[in-house]
Amino acid sequence: MEIIIPISKVEISNLKLIDVITIVKDNSITIIGQDETGMYTEKIMRVDEDEGKSFLINLLPYLNEVINLLSELNLKVLREIYDRNVDFLVRRIESIEELTKYVNDHLRIVDIVGDCWRKLLDSSSIGRVSEIIEVSELTIPYIGHSITLHYIKEPFRNCKVEYNTLTERKVAGNLRVYVGEDLVAKMEIRTTGAMYILSQVSPTKLPNQVIETLNKIRQIYVDYINRIRSIIEKL
Repeated sequence: MEIIIPISKVEISNLKLIDVITIVKDNSITIIGQDETGMYTEKIMRVDEDEGKSFLINLLPYLNEVINLLSELNLKVLREIYDRNVDFLVRRIESIEELTKYVNDHLRIVDIVGDCWRKLLDSSSIGRVSEIIEVSELTIPYIGHSITLHYIKEPFRNCKVEYNTLTERKVAGNLRVYVGEDLVAKMEIRTTGAMYILSQVSPTKLPNQVIETLNKIRQIYVDYINRIRSIIEKL
């Protein structure tokens, strides 16, 4: 489990930070932000110790709403695009232990979406294609099994998405995101994260059935991501 959470301001242990990125992974919390001198400072806490536990408990109401919406997004994609139905309860997270289980259950759904996306790619006779697409705004909800909320709160602006496929049958390939000359994200084209990125950029080199599916996904995705962003912006 890894969740990357943007927080405007953090005060903890006489430490005041702004523009904070918080990384919750397994049993640790890493906080990185600017101190009062403008320097970047890092603090690491354990989830099972009082300081870390108290910090994370304060985030639970926000994380509860965000994970529920992300789960709804993926379930709606499964039901409406891939004709799959997965049982999943919307929950009110009351403890850190429940958060860990809930996020792992959510990632199970993300994996199922990824399986459906891979089956679509493999059945579409894509072949070897590549394309570079300029996009004015791009959000990234997942990189692998990381939930990247900071890339929802602050989308990449005026970036380029490059994707390529390398095989004739079972599709393999990569997707990269550049801002200027800087590579800011890279993932396999077969992942759920790549699917959501491609749904935002209107590719033209993929088969029609893939493009049509991506267009349907975009309509669902934009609505949910706007709702999620409105919650994250309160942090």
